[in-house]
Amino acid sequence: MLYDNTTLVVARILGDGTRQRTRAVTHLQSNYLFRDRPGRPVKENDKGKAEALEKTARHKFLVPVSELPDLEALSERLLARCLERLDALDRGARAAALLADLDTLRALPGAPFEACGLVPVRGA
Repeated sequence: MLYDNTTLVVARILGDGTRQRTRAVTHLQSNYLFRDRPGRPVKENDKGKAEALEKTARHKFLVPVSELPDLEALSERLLARCLERLDALDRGARAAALLADLDTLRALPGAPFEACGLVPVRGA
């Protein structure tokens, strides 16, 4: 995952430039087991690359916008669009790279990740 140095992801930047992730991102990463890389401040194209990839994915897979009843339907639509795109690729270098990526994907964990903030409270 390539990300900008937003406070949602980076809790602190240490003296050696190492990013200390927020607790939420650390939990997300330990649940889904992905590698991450923060955008490099002196490399302006990192942020542009991440934004361009997001824009490309949005236009290829979510346009035209349609109403879907829930996230399950959205997931099904995205999977179908990805498979259509894979079928449409000629079997060149891009298709080979995509197929190599697909071979390395892990199965999702059995328990869903609870993307929420936990706030301790005192009972009344």
